[in-house]
Amino acid sequence: MTNNINPWSDIKPLSKRRIDSANKHDIYWFVNHDGKMGFLIEFNCVFNFDNAINLKGILVTKRKTEQNVGQYILILHNIVEWQLFEVLCRDLVATSKQYSSEDEMIIKIELRMKKWQKMLQMNVDLGLSKERQMGLFTELSFLHDKIAKKVSIKNAIESWTGADYDKQDFVINETAIEIKSHLATKGNQISISSIDQLCKRTEFLYLAVYSLNISNSGLSCEDIVTKIRTLMNSETFESIQLFEDKLIKYGYFPSPAQCDYLKFEKVQECAYLVKEDFPKIVPKDISPIIRQVQYTVDLDYCTRFLLNFDDIKI
Repeated sequence: MTNNINPWSDIKPLSKRRIDSANKHDIYWFVNHDGKMGFLIEFNCVFNFDNAINLKGILVTKRKTEQNVGQYILILHNIVEWQLFEVLCRDLVATSKQYSSEDEMIIKIELRMKKWQKMLQMNVDLGLSKERQMGLFTELSFLHDKIAKKVSIKNAIESWTGADYDKQDFVINETAIEIKSHLATKGNQISISSIDQLCKRTEFLYLAVYSLNISNSGLSCEDIVTKIRTLMNSETFESIQLFEDKLIKYGYFPSPAQCDYLKFEKVQECAYLVKEDFPKIVPKDISPIIRQVQYTVDLDYCTRFLLNFDDIKI
């Protein structure tokens, strides 16, 4: 989606450049009189001036020029956030290309900006910690390598709930799967960060565990995202947008200049069937006064629950 080349870098103040010559709509990168980066949509249809949208860190303006041309303008306040702004702008361009009429395009652009309004309110930062990268890498690997081979890629994306901070990372049919990862050098232990992660609410609950090494010969989150996007080439725009939304919620963006994504090698994959006697802390075991727990499970003592990945019922 981005390539770390700032599209505003060679635009002079009060100048604009068309973003996509193949797009029938008039959409531009531009720089305002203060040298701030902007995004501009020009159109001739009638639109509602009162429908205000507030985007964190971005000034949104709707106006008509003296030539009676409608303009939708987004101005970025802080230059250091240009990568995130570019992702947003390109997402709006992709949305615009789905609609031939200006009226419908503007309606859908505003709906899309309202989604961005909610996502930006989540205080998503550019860049992911090592631990968050490991989590995203393994969740996407499981989606691509396991679930998408048994159901459609659309259903696989819909089953991914980890980005929504749900109780488990995948829920599909009557099966829930919690994904965990750890560095191979740190021993066979995993961290459980809530009382709900191993709480069974479906017929089957599995724990899928990846042992990883950090290695330049491995794959990164970006590599797995690219693989999934390739599988989605023939999917609807709405399904593709759902995947992109979930990535943003997780905190993933194409690698900004200050955060190259780590590469991981999968050393081992293990699955565990979480039965009633699996070692865990669940809500019924503790006082309701306790709202949050975090604990470590040593998987060396859980071998009787061990399964092959292919034994997970999806």
